[in-house]
Amino acid sequence: RLIGDPVTRYQEDPVRMLRSIRFMAKLDMFLDKPSETPIRELAHLLKNIPPARLYDESLKLLQAGYGVKTYRLLREYGLFEKLFPALMPYFTANEDSFAERIILTALTSTDQRVVDKLRINPAFLFAVFFWYPLREKVETLKNEGGLNNHDAYALASNEILDLFCTALAAPRRHTTVIRDIWFLQLQLHKRNGSAPEKTMEHPKFRAAFDLLVMRAEIEGGDTVELATWWHEYQFSNSEQRETLLKEQALRYPKPKKKFYRSRKRRKPKAVE
Repeated sequence: RLIGDPVTRYQEDPVRMLRSIRFMAKLDMFLDKPSETPIRELAHLLKNIPPARLYDESLKLLQAGYGVKTYRLLREYGLFEKLFPALMPYFTANEDSFAERIILTALTSTDQRVVDKLRINPAFLFAVFFWYPLREKVETLKNEGGLNNHDAYALASNEILDLFCTALAAPRRHTTVIRDIWFLQLQLHKRNGSAPEKTMEHPKFRAAFDLLVMRAEIEGGDTVELATWWHEYQFSNSEQRETLLKEQALRYPKPKKKFYRSRKRRKPKAVE
């Protein structure tokens, strides 16, 4: 129960609606009817809050150990769409789209990490949240714009992060990590020669691998094979890694480069 008139209190500071949700999830409590009813009607007031403040509030909501419960409450009260409007086109009535499933997977993992007292990477959760919007944008740019995979990822990353930061102003140190995690998904497909070792040397390799594992759980198929290979590779010794690379080379041989002979220029005939 809020002190004073709930409508007035929410209008004074709309962030109080988010805090109400946070306490409901954390303390496993319910709001009384006068405090609960206005939230759906006043959710639009969050647009008046500076995006940087909303970003800080989103971390408190989703990375404190009860993210799954908080996420469900935010959706129930119409607040999630105000924090993440760019994700709404990917949500379904049955909550079974790839985007929704991977969000729940990531939140479940984050909640468990809090229980286990492991470090939480603030950027990782949002890299997961926006993975499928990114993938859709990449495919659109490749099909309609004729861009190659790398350029499509670069342009799509800019557009998706712009949408994200319009609602929640994530600091650059976090958006940089998000980009790294996304681009490493491309590098994880390179499993020949020295590429795997270089990929593993990247500071955000572990976060990128965790995203790959979550994708495998959602997508199945070739993504499962890719995640399994990387799991074996990173926990193998040098000899075992060499064997994995040889097997990979036999299974997916590199296309041979075509060599073209340069044409010899004919000497012009001497004019008699």
